[in-house]
Amino acid sequence: MKLTPYKKRPSGSVKLPYSKSEYNRLKMIQAYSDETITILNPSGASDSKLLDNLLSIINNSNSSSEPVLLDCGNAGTVLRFLLTYVSGLNGRWLLTGTPRMKQRPVGSLVSALKELGASITYTEKEGYPPVSIEGRNLKGGRVFIDTSQSSQFATSLMLAAPMLEHGLELTFVHKTSSFSYIHLTAGLMKHCGALTEFRENNIIIPPSKYKASTIAAGSDWSAAAFWYELIALSQSGELFLEGIDTKSLQGDKITSSVFEQLGVETHPQSNGILIKGTGKHCKYLAFDFTHYPDMYPAIAATCAGLGIKTKFTGTSNLNIKESDRVKAMKTELAKLGLCLETDETESNTRTFGDQIDEAGLKVLNSWDDHRIAMSLAPLVLVCGPFRMTGAEAVNKSYPGFWDQLVSTKCIGITEENEEL
Repeated sequence: MKLTPYKKRPSGSVKLPYSKSEYNRLKMIQAYSDETITILNPSGASDSKLLDNLLSIINNSNSSSEPVLLDCGNAGTVLRFLLTYVSGLNGRWLLTGTPRMKQRPVGSLVSALKELGASITYTEKEGYPPVSIEGRNLKGGRVFIDTSQSSQFATSLMLAAPMLEHGLELTFVHKTSSFSYIHLTAGLMKHCGALTEFRENNIIIPPSKYKASTIAAGSDWSAAAFWYELIALSQSGELFLEGIDTKSLQGDKITSSVFEQLGVETHPQSNGILIKGTGKHCKYLAFDFTHYPDMYPAIAATCAGLGIKTKFTGTSNLNIKESDRVKAMKTELAKLGLCLETDETESNTRTFGDQIDEAGLKVLNSWDDHRIAMSLAPLVLVCGPFRMTGAEAVNKSYPGFWDQLVSTKCIGITEENEEL
C-alpha cells in the first residue's frame, strides 16, 4: 500500500468503530448469563468476530475423547477470556494461537484458575499458550492474581465471578497495569446486574447472577487517538468524530486531555466531538502509559513527527502486545528519519533507515499490529510518501480505517500494483 499526502489540512467527519474492548466483555457476559443479554452496536473488529465464532464452536461442541481446538490467532483478549470460560465447562479444550500468541504470557491467570480448582496443562512452554484444559465446576472463593503483565487476567476472572457459587475475591499481589480496563469491566458488569466492590487491593464480587439487559457498545476511544494524531500533525485541520462520548467508561478517553498538550482542541457536540488543530504544542511531554498502553503508538508517532522531547514511563509491558511496540515504533520511525527524543537521549542525531522500494519510496512495516499500522499512517503528512506492508492488520480493531483516512481528503492511498 502506498500513502501519499494530498493536502495538509484534514476535514470532514469520521465514524469511529464500536469498541471491541466493550463488545468482547459484553459478549462474555452474554455467554455466562442465564438471562437474555442484548448487545447493540456489534463490533466489526476481526477479534470480536473471532470471539463470536469460537463461542459458537464451544456451544455446539459434543463430548469427545479428543479436545476441542480453539485457535485464538493473535487475539490475547480472546484467549484469556476463553481460558476462564472453558475451565468451568465440561469437556476437553485446547487453546492455541499464532507463533506470536505463543509468546504472550498467561501464567498468572492459569495459576489463579488452578487455585480455584481448574485443570490446566501447558503443552509447550511453561506460562504460555497452548494450554490443555479439562473443564470442571469452579466454585469460586478467594484468589491471588498478578496483573502486572496484563489487566486481562483479572477481567477474565471478574466476568465469570457472578456465576460462581461462592463468588470471587480477587487480591492483587503486584502493581496492576491497565487498571482503567478493570474499571471498564466492572462498569459493564454493573449495568448487567452484577455487584462489584473495590476495597484497597481487592475486588469482591458476590454470586449475584447477570440480569436480562440491553446495552450498546460505545464508540472506541482507542481508535480516536489516531485521528487526534492526524490533526496534531496537520496543526490546522479539524474533524468531527461521530458517536464518541466524553463520559465513556473507557480509560482511553484521556486522549483528549493528552492531545490538548499536543495542539488539539476537543469540542463536545450532541452526537460526537469536533477536534481542531491549534498549531500550538508543548516542547516536552511526560506521560505514564501504565494504565493506557494502547495509546503509546499514536502518542509516540505524534511526538516524533512534531519533534517533541518526551519522558515516557510505564512501557515495560508493551513488548508482549501484538508486537513489541516500543521496538516496532523505534524501527519504523528510524526509516522515516525520526526518533523519539527522551531525557536519556544524548544528542539530537537522527537515524535514517535505508529500506526503499524500486521506486525509491521508504517501506514501513506494520509488524502485523493494528495500532502500529494506524499510528504510522498520519506521518505521511510530515515525511512525504511511503509504502506500508501488512496494512490489513487494522482489521483487528478498525476494518474501515483506510477508507476513513481517505475520506479526510488529506491522504491518498494506492493499493499495490495500482497507478495513482
